[in-house]
Amino acid sequence: AEIGDLLMAVITVARQLGIAPELALRAGAQRFRARFERALELAAAAPEDVSPAQWLELWEAAGTDTT
Repeated sequence: AEIGDLLMAVITVARQLGIAPELALRAGAQRFRARFERALELAAAAPEDVSPAQWLELWEAAGTDTT
């Protein structure tokens, strides 16, 4: 129940700041998906063959990649 209270509080703050919560969530999810897909491209290997440490490096590289 506490996570629901937290989510409602975030929605309230977003609205007070003039931010549409659903649109902000959708935009954030799209950015996450694009970065994840870029990390997959950079991996040049099957996801199951990439170590957790490599995933972190790929995630950072995908976040700074401008292509």
